[in-house]
Amino acid sequence: MKKLTMALALILCLVLCVFAFASCGKKKNTTTDTTAEQGTTPSGGEATTAVQPTTPASTTEKEPEETLPGCAHVPEDEWYIEPAATCIAPGSKVKLCAICGQEIEETREVIPIDPDAHLVTDWEIDAPTLLDPVGSKKGTCLLCEAELDITLNWELEVYDSMDPAGPYKDNDSYTFRKTIGDIRGDKSFAPTEDDPDGNDLWFEYSFLWNDSLYYRDRPENLAEIRMFGFRDTTNWSMYRGFYYLYLRDNGDGFKTSTDCPFRGHIDYSTYDTTASPGENCAYDLSALGNTLNGKLIGRYKAGWSGGRDDAPYLWDSKYQTMGGWHRLGFRYHQEAEIKEGAVAYTGYTELYIDGVLCWKIDSNLHPTHKDSLITKGVLPWSATIDPNDPTKLVYTNNDHITVEMRIDTITSSSQSVFICVDDINWTCGDGFATDVVRVENPKPTKITLPDGKEYDGAMYFAAPDCEHEAEAEAVVVKEATLFEDGVKATYCAKCGEQMSTEPVAYVPKVYNPADLSNYEGDKSMLLLSKTLPQVLGEGNHFYPTETTPDGKALYFDVAILYNETMANSATDEFNFCLNVKGKGGNSFFLLTTKDNSTCWCKYAGGFDYSTASEKTFGPEGGNGAAKENYPNLGEYGWHNVGVKVYQTASIVDGAVAYAGEATLYIDGVKVWAISLNMSKLTTNSNMLFTATVQDGVLVYADPSENVRFQLRGDGINNSTAPMFFIYGEETWSVVDANFEPNIKPVADPAAATYKINDDLTIPAAVYFQPK
Repeated sequence: MKKLTMALALILCLVLCVFAFASCGKKKNTTTDTTAEQGTTPSGGEATTAVQPTTPASTTEKEPEETLPGCAHVPEDEWYIEPAATCIAPGSKVKLCAICGQEIEETREVIPIDPDAHLVTDWEIDAPTLLDPVGSKKGTCLLCEAELDITLNWELEVYDSMDPAGPYKDNDSYTFRKTIGDIRGDKSFAPTEDDPDGNDLWFEYSFLWNDSLYYRDRPENLAEIRMFGFRDTTNWSMYRGFYYLYLRDNGDGFKTSTDCPFRGHIDYSTYDTTASPGENCAYDLSALGNTLNGKLIGRYKAGWSGGRDDAPYLWDSKYQTMGGWHRLGFRYHQEAEIKEGAVAYTGYTELYIDGVLCWKIDSNLHPTHKDSLITKGVLPWSATIDPNDPTKLVYTNNDHITVEMRIDTITSSSQSVFICVDDINWTCGDGFATDVVRVENPKPTKITLPDGKEYDGAMYFAAPDCEHEAEAEAVVVKEATLFEDGVKATYCAKCGEQMSTEPVAYVPKVYNPADLSNYEGDKSMLLLSKTLPQVLGEGNHFYPTETTPDGKALYFDVAILYNETMANSATDEFNFCLNVKGKGGNSFFLLTTKDNSTCWCKYAGGFDYSTASEKTFGPEGGNGAAKENYPNLGEYGWHNVGVKVYQTASIVDGAVAYAGEATLYIDGVKVWAISLNMSKLTTNSNMLFTATVQDGVLVYADPSENVRFQLRGDGINNSTAPMFFIYGEETWSVVDANFEPNIKPVADPAAATYKINDDLTIPAAVYFQPK
């Protein structure tokens, strides 16, 4: 009886424990957002959203709090979802108590069936690429058996060299690579009984050549792209590259060992330069007529001493506009035979750019050369003599060897280098995975990279056999000038190839002071305005630096159509001037457009300078000399007016002493060189740079960003008669201190006119031309 009583007590304890455990509430699970992708149904109907249904997250257990009878449940903010709705079944959600953790049944709601919450575990993906920017993602829902077809659109992927979370490693490189074994799959690079010739290795990718690739400011760390090469996975130091693309000029002595002195050039660094052509050197493809932008491509490496213009180059922004997308392709071919009782290898490697064969080089399979693929042990396949038959070879695919494209030595730059690589293919067989043809004149486009700047993004390759369809609007590809019509072009909407061109006439800017909408305020007409950062651009300074010990100068020039309306029609004097405007304004020169005996400059078409303290060069007669003393001034027509402003600083009696000079050019002829009144400039904070004395030396700084350069017209608020101010082709440049304009005067230009309106046509001969 006693034993029975004890047994009943144990059973009762177990039952109480079960009830106590059941009374403990579930811990909340945070709701997980589903991921939606837009697609279309097989029938081509409305877009559908295909998502992976939300799987209830595992409950995070915590020590249960003491649950007091009659807990005043306080619901947490988020829902606990279990189960999630799918395309065939509803789900459920409930709030949990923030105090005791129990489910609060009063809050429970049903989640309706979600027709887009499909379950697909085996997607068939056709990835979009730069060349074919629309891909797809197809699959069958395991729940409702719906056939899903989701559209995938190509997106630009950018690698930033200065991104600490980026893909760079070892502080200097980023690499795309794949092993020989993965590339060949069930094929063989080495000869087999079924395929006695074996297969070639084909490696290809798209590459965006942009300005940031050569903005680097550390020339001692040369940035380069090893565009194609082999590496031994088991011995990482064993590496041989076939083609190197240099991202900086390297002809200044900091990397004299290279045979590729200019950025944008390609060289091949694994070959014996002492060998004869055809023996471990480049084949000369120029004999085959291969050209790229009119340049012969392919020349022997041995003895090459050519300069930039006659060297084989690709993307040098100064000498040809090749910024944009290019398709690089490489073919590696290898053979083996028995010679004098030993295995002898031969082979070649080809470089294709935008579908054009540019280089063909021996693959350096000489067993005695220090950079040979054999010496380095990086052959994609190797051969040995069959011990049972000395006339036969036994072949082995070296599956541990990797093929790679590597970008080197870029993270030491103080500026970002932006790498964009797309659509990488490795092929074992008889051709590239993606056939392309070169686009000679692609549509000019811009790509905005992470620094916010726009870079060239034209596509220099396209799919072959495009049936051209012209875009609706033409694009201006060359701006018109005073001397030459511009050009606008129509491009193919599919491949970007230029289809037709037509001329564009030059249209100057015309201001009429009688139209008060052109005015800034009531007494001046603001024609042009630039802030100091806009004029300087990136990396420039007017003050001295290590690379520019004499500092830099500002040069501004503008073409002006001087005409009778400027000289005779205004009831008030009109002064055309270039200002540096900080807190106040100071003019470097004034052009008066009406005779005025009370002005320093008494004659229409004459110039004076309001900040000058000393005249150092100019015609006889002092300020306001007669207009006949100026080259061509007073002649109605187009003239070029240029102003160079230069500033220096020194230490005098322990303080900073500034000096400056402004030089005025008319049609390229120096008219005035004047010393600037620096006390007046500094008072108004209108400096090109500022300096302080620290430890006995000058420390320079750019002035405030509020400093602004202005081209303006003054004294016109009372004008009632039409006065047409016509100008164009203005430039703002940061130049060397000894800069001289590259134009010259024309004494007797050809007659020309400009029609302002139906009632007025004025003389418009051009009194200057490029030297």
